[in-house]
Amino acid sequence: MNKIETIIFDLDNTLYNFKYFWEKAHYELYKDLNIKEVDYNTFMKEYLIQDKVLWNDIVAGKIDLNELRIIRPYITFKKLGIDKSRKFCKEFYLRMFDILINEMFIESKINNILSNLKDNYKLYILTNGLKKEQEMKVNKLGISKYFENIIISESIGYEKPDLKAFYYLINKFDITPHYTIMIGDSYINDIEPSIKLGFNTLHIDYEKLVKLDYNFNEDILEQFKDNIVWS
Repeated sequence: MNKIETIIFDLDNTLYNFKYFWEKAHYELYKDLNIKEVDYNTFMKEYLIQDKVLWNDIVAGKIDLNELRIIRPYITFKKLGIDKSRKFCKEFYLRMFDILINEMFIESKINNILSNLKDNYKLYILTNGLKKEQEMKVNKLGISKYFENIIISESIGYEKPDLKAFYYLINKFDITPHYTIMIGDSYINDIEPSIKLGFNTLHIDYEKLVKLDYNFNEDILEQFKDNIVWS
């Protein structure tokens, strides 16, 4: 077990339940739009198929995130025989995101975990996404006070799993991987590149993190030590 000085967290689906709020926001929006041609479950089944395809296109560099958000509902509606314009689909995303931001919150246990860790370690967030949106999420969750810095892919020009995103943290904040733990829900984006660079890693998602039973007077890392892959 290495002497840990720094902990880096992913944001979405690690520190809060993004998947739940994302699905809830889509459901609320679909209901508000009162689309009669296709029920929500049929829409969402096709939407998730297109989402997977388009994320692969992002990884391959064929499209960017803004384009995905327009063509994901556009192609879905088209596949289901519903004619919607690109303008409508852009507004679809913006309205969904507004609902998501209004609905999302952080569990008190996550606040307690972060407060516990802040007393003993330097904490950072490394997250993919657009600067404005990720900052809105962090502000709504009220967690910026726990972190030395919050690094967003759009701001640095590199997205996880690109090693350059991790090198940015190492060089900018004088971080030593051997004395650092990377915590995230995505093995591909968070864990695999961290292992390559010699970080200690904890592959855990929000649902496992929030169910953790521990004594808040103890160092929280003691609860994780058997699950951490040490460098």
